[in-house]
Amino acid sequence: DHTEVSVLDLSTVVHDQATQMEWLKQHDPQRHNHLAMYHDSLYPYVSAGPREADALLLREQWSPPIDEARVSVAFENHVHAFKRTHKIFGGKPVPDHEQGTVYVGDGRWGTPRFVTNLLQNEFLNKTSIDNHFWLVEAAATGVQLTAYNLNGDEIDELHAAPNPAS
Repeated sequence: DHTEVSVLDLSTVVHDQATQMEWLKQHDPQRHNHLAMYHDSLYPYVSAGPREADALLLREQWSPPIDEARVSVAFENHVHAFKRTHKIFGGKPVPDHEQGTVYVGDGRWGTPRFVTNLLQNEFLNKTSIDNHFWLVEAAATGVQLTAYNLNGDEIDELHAAPNPAS
């Protein structure tokens, strides 16, 4: 038995998600870990003025289709600070054993530190301003994510199994 991984590179600036989400519906979420990757963050760790309003709009537009597609992990970018959210479904944190998405990010491999306004809220589980990258490995029971800093030190890890049926 094994897990299969489907990765969708979303364009969060496209307001019609139908084509992008249709692809995900072709795969059985019981056997597939659905991963998504996109640029602008739905759950940012850094306050960037007008970008906070953008994040709220993106959540309204993208959270329902991400929930419907049972995405296990979403890779967010743009604000260049390390973060991992709690599992989120319906716009709210949920227990780990329930259906939901963990949002990780936000990039930052080699970019200068420009972080000034760090956020703390009920969505965020672990944060730092480390330059980092996420290594993703497929396993029999899901995907293993490990975050490393510039020194090669492990700063976080997460095992994500396919989301349970609704």
